[in-house]
Amino acid sequence: MRRIPLPAKILLGFLAGALWGVLHPAVGLEEFTAAWIAPLGTLFLNLLKLVALPLVVVSLLEGIATVGSLSRLSRLGGLTLGYYLLSTVVAILIGIGVASVLRPGALVSPEQRARLQEQFQRSLAERQKLAEQLQHRSPLQSLVELVPENLLQAAQDNRRMLQVIVATVLMGMALALVPAERSAPLRSLLQALLEVLLKLVELVMRVAPVGVFALLASLKLEWSLLSALGMYSGSVLIGLAMLLLFVYPLAVRLLGGLPVRTFYRALLPAQVVAFSTSSSAATLPTTMEVCRRGLGLREDVVGFVLPLGATVNMDGTSLYQAVATLFVAQLSGVELGSAELLALVGMATAASIGAAPVPGAGIIMLMVMLSNLGLPQEGLALILGVDRLLDMSRTVVNVTSDAVACAIVHRFEHARLQAQ
Repeated sequence: MRRIPLPAKILLGFLAGALWGVLHPAVGLEEFTAAWIAPLGTLFLNLLKLVALPLVVVSLLEGIATVGSLSRLSRLGGLTLGYYLLSTVVAILIGIGVASVLRPGALVSPEQRARLQEQFQRSLAERQKLAEQLQHRSPLQSLVELVPENLLQAAQDNRRMLQVIVATVLMGMALALVPAERSAPLRSLLQALLEVLLKLVELVMRVAPVGVFALLASLKLEWSLLSALGMYSGSVLIGLAMLLLFVYPLAVRLLGGLPVRTFYRALLPAQVVAFSTSSSAATLPTTMEVCRRGLGLREDVVGFVLPLGATVNMDGTSLYQAVATLFVAQLSGVELGSAELLALVGMATAASIGAAPVPGAGIIMLMVMLSNLGLPQEGLALILGVDRLLDMSRTVVNVTSDAVACAIVHRFEHARLQAQ
């Protein structure tokens, strides 16, 4: 097995885990899987989360310090956020287009609708409470919550990753303003810490094939629900595939200057981990490793672009929210006009920035959007059963988009530095 490349091992673990996940309920191995296999997946996920937060903080600080000036930092930030905003809007428009053409909400029978609503009503009620809390906040509450009251408390919760990033960026800006001779010891320490964390990522990735297998093996895929909601699931997956097969390859080739095959071959380990964990934050160590070692992108660009993207760049989530909103509208017999669709684009863009990089966060933001558009939240009970599978798929798109942004920023920054 030593001669098999790590990406191939991870892919084998993925395929074996998916096969086990489908077959183990049928052969009576559910207790064995829960007792002896599922904990290995949890352990792997915990290892990724353990590395993610310190890697975000250290890489951002080191990246900003390496940038050297606030003018260059603002240029990098503007280019990065500009791509993230554009790619998010493109993803939403694709989602609206696919859902408008296929009209998945018109194909669910009344019997299936009643059965699914009854099955997932309790789960829906729990999420409605969270959505109501978000809805009744003051207009500037989101801005207030960008700055953590206590950094240590924010660091303990992956859902508050954006707060950690804001605090880290502020500290990095302050570090960039300190004269180089005074800040040299701290910069050397950050470089050493980053090397240690990257070695830790390498160690964690050695067990990735086993971890990916365990995560997939313990997942019960509801194929009956998938078939009942086949057109809805298909609409989301078609939209995600359009991003992966058409939009991103064009961006990588034309703007990033990389061969598409090279890019996707190098990114495969991160995509498999993203699918297995459903978390951009948990996948971040792998994505950074791939971009640094596999694609040879600049350290300062990787350290700045990817941690930011893991929190504010959610193309897959945005596309899914657009499809799901139109699905519920069609299910309810409501036709959204141009004004409502424009509002949908704005809300989905804002929601993608505010969504936590953890599994299931998108469904809560979606409930807020439905309420603002006057659509019944009860319609979400129909899609909760397949949300896990779609969550895994859209996380792959989120992570891929982050890597595309990294390649684009690297090319523009590299060309600018060479021209000087």
